[in-house]
Amino acid sequence: MKTPVRILPGDTEIQSNIVSSELTFLAICRAKLQTLKTNLVRGFMTEFSDLQERLVRRAVDDADALASMTGFSYLLLPVLAEEKVREAREWSRRQKVIFRRSRLALAFAAMVMVTASCTRSAPRQQPPPPAVTVAPVEQKELVEWDEFTGRAEPVESVEVRPRVSGYIQEIRFQSGQLVKKGDVLFVIDPRW
Repeated sequence: MKTPVRILPGDTEIQSNIVSSELTFLAICRAKLQTLKTNLVRGFMTEFSDLQERLVRRAVDDADALASMTGFSYLLLPVLAEEKVREAREWSRRQKVIFRRSRLALAFAAMVMVTASCTRSAPRQQPPPPAVTVAPVEQKELVEWDEFTGRAEPVESVEVRPRVSGYIQEIRFQSGQLVKKGDVLFVIDPRW
């Protein structure tokens, strides 16, 4: 059983040895993972010979990115890489099918265009000119008018109050007519 070693703050030599040994360990782990990735790519290239190498490398790199999120990247990498390569293979197959179908559709469209342009048709006859009605020109003045539905409201209003009482005998203005100061507006019955 190992006993824990207590490092004092003044022991810089021991601390630097620990840090350098940790860095060496990380470098070794990275090198082993890189070797594992290279071996996986070679193995998958022989197993999945129909795939391009760049697709296999990308799938292994994706698996490495996923596996590095866990503490067991060395164990998970082969399984995840195989799954990613199978997904890449399926994607590649779908792309090939789509490419083939689009090539067929393009060839069919080209064939239709060629056959349509090769057929001779009778020259088209021009349609007769349309029938129109003609009227003589008249010159006269027009008054433009429009009808609008609305409600008018005065800017100012004036209240007219009589100074005397009595019955109105006569109204001497029209509604809406302009009036001036001193004009007689109403004639009141003088009997009152």
